[in-house]
Amino acid sequence: MENKTLRIAILNNEWVKLKLQWYSYLDRYLDEPWRLKEILISYRNNEIWTYFIFEKHVELQAPKTIMGIDINFYNISYTIIDLKGKLITIATMSFNGLKRALTHRIISEKMQKKYSRKWKYVRGISEAIRKHGRRAKNILIDSCHYISRRLIRIAKEYDVLIVLEDLKRFKNRANGLRKFNRKLSLWAYHRIQSYIYYKALIEGLPVVYVNPRGTSKTSPIGGRLVFMNYR
Repeated sequence: MENKTLRIAILNNEWVKLKLQWYSYLDRYLDEPWRLKEILISYRNNEIWTYFIFEKHVELQAPKTIMGIDINFYNISYTIIDLKGKLITIATMSFNGLKRALTHRIISEKMQKKYSRKWKYVRGISEAIRKHGRRAKNILIDSCHYISRRLIRIAKEYDVLIVLEDLKRFKNRANGLRKFNRKLSLWAYHRIQSYIYYKALIEGLPVVYVNPRGTSKTSPIGGRLVFMNYR
């Protein structure tokens, strides 16, 4: 790990030494409390990929507040209350990654439609289509990491229990709505939730999933709802 090299055993008690393409963000995992658990090697498309799996012991802290997170198409809302149900703060964060990714997806689909089946056999067109597809995917990944980091910073400040909606069946129910198919195919709520989940656990913040049914119409602590805006 110090020299950023990989030695792979081959036949006849010989070794192959490879210089790793290292990324600076990995350096933080080389010190306590992290430890290297496993290394996986994969060979595909004439390239050798190396996967490092790190782990650390985490003790979940007792929450002082509760943070509910609502993930929407173009924004993410969160509400923080104390353990008695008193409102501490409420805010909305813009999520522009989906809109930008949709732009590239629409361009890609228009090119495929324009050139019909021929695009698969024309190198320049096929590369352009794949480029827009990769761009859309990268935008979503980067945006999900960015928004989840912001949420976790706020969650640490208030020592929260994070509450997320259990939306496992949402896509199945929405498949019949054609106008939302493109959005749903790119809507990264599962990715955002997974990023929030593992980033929260690293910080010792507990996370729970709840059934969202009726949560926008009834008060979670009883009594009348107090609307903070037009909704």
